[in-house]
Amino acid sequence: EISLLSEPTVVSSFGSDWLVGGESGLLVRIVGEDITSIPILQAEDKVLDLHAQDGSSGWILIERAQNVELRTFDSRIQNALSFPTDIGDNSITLTGFDVDDSGNLAIVRGISSAFSNPGSPSDIGEVLFVASASIGFAPEATLVQHSIGAAYHSVHISDDPNLMGFAVSSDRLTLIGDDLSVSSEIN
Repeated sequence: EISLLSEPTVVSSFGSDWLVGGESGLLVRIVGEDITSIPILQAEDKVLDLHAQDGSSGWILIERAQNVELRTFDSRIQNALSFPTDIGDNSITLTGFDVDDSGNLAIVRGISSAFSNPGSPSDIGEVLFVASASIGFAPEATLVQHSIGAAYHSVHISDDPNLMGFAVSSDRLTLIGDDLSVSSEIN
């Protein structure tokens, strides 16, 4: 059993290293039973999603005050936490992501409160971005879908060279092409 100073919310691994993020700014590296704090977050931060590029760097989605921020980090450099990505829309909240093997490209899911269509079964909309960044720099996000529908519960990078990845919600599977096209048609 490994004791942590606050409640963990997400775990990501790279080789034998584990990165654990959580409540109260928790971000630690675990190798075997050895725990090393990665003190780059503020005490009020909550880690919502995490991708370990290695035992010291990766992508992170944090809730900070009233904002949810997608960033990259590298604990080996002085300014370890990048600036947040600018999605340019306060009605969108990011909820998770998946990063490709290079560590430079991510599919990011979110929800939008901008949809208030009375005919819609939901008062939120589904949102997909593709983000790119070098570790240590702010991700640049490109909106690829913003529509009415159930929120995506997961996104995944694909091994298919013609398909960047896909997103899954309770009512659909959405494919994201390598050209950033989006389709719910499966052939």
